[in-house]
Amino acid sequence: MRALVAGIIVVIAGCSSGRMPPADRWHTLAAEGHRMTSTVEGMAWERRMLPVHNGFWADVIRTCAAEPMEAGIESFQAVAVIDGSGIVKEYLINPSAPHLACFSREMVGRQYPAPPSAPFYEVYTISLVRRD
Repeated sequence: MRALVAGIIVVIAGCSSGRMPPADRWHTLAAEGHRMTSTVEGMAWERRMLPVHNGFWADVIRTCAAEPMEAGIESFQAVAVIDGSGIVKEYLINPSAPHLACFSREMVGRQYPAPPSAPFYEVYTISLVRRD
């Protein structure tokens, strides 16, 4: 009986790696990002961040938009993980698709103003289709 219980414990321990599936992590960070940016400090930071973001975003779109558009991707969401000095450490895309990898490569390392807390999560909704 002890061997059976010990075997079950080993199987259960081996199954839980402690790592969250990527989609679950994305949703968790996005929810935290929405919470962070709904605070007074978060809204103030976004007002400082937006001009910086707009200063480089057109180049990111020019560099990265063609491949996903050719693949039929018109929009996606992303979460930036920003450290205490304002550097984008991760740029997680939802849905995860190889055609969108360029956006992560282009965004990681970008500099924003220092956020009110760290890590700070900023959520983006990106449309690749021009709406004139």
